[in-house]
Amino acid sequence: TNSSLNGTYTFSVAGSDSAGIFTMAGSFVACGCSQGTISSGTVDIMNPSGPITGASLDSKSGYSISSDGRGLARLFVANGTSVILSEFDIAFVLTSSSHGFVIRFDSNGTGSGSMDLQSGSLTQTALTASPYAFLLSGGDLNNAAMSMAGAFTRDSSGTITSGVADLNADGASSAQLPLSGSV
Repeated sequence: TNSSLNGTYTFSVAGSDSAGIFTMAGSFVACGCSQGTISSGTVDIMNPSGPITGASLDSKSGYSISSDGRGLARLFVANGTSVILSEFDIAFVLTSSSHGFVIRFDSNGTGSGSMDLQSGSLTQTALTASPYAFLLSGGDLNNAAMSMAGAFTRDSSGTITSGVADLNADGASSAQLPLSGSV
């Protein structure tokens, strides 16, 4: 039921839309109430038309869940003055109240991904300085295939202290690229 979705959830969806490769990631706060209210959230969207980063979800956003765990969330992205920029419909199925699988289907695109309940709040110092591994795949703004895998170590302030990555950009590969920056 709608009460199964309660708390702050992170989600990601990757697929395609009319402009090409599409990715969306963000978080939302679900009420866990019978009305299926999403009280707040943010989303980052990328496709060849350009990025939308840190966009707020409007209070018109909401969700509904059937008795078999299938649900639909309607996410209304606003520009900060409550002018609706876009609507994204994502269907999902909950495997538990803390995890689900997502598909995006609307007249503008398709994709798939996952959603997870975020337990507690995370801070830079709460994350350990242990090595992290990562894998990214998708495409660039010209719809050329791109993937990257690597590992890095970060300190308690988020600065990457060491790391390397391998990159494949549309068939051209580079290995052992040094990483720097912050998380």
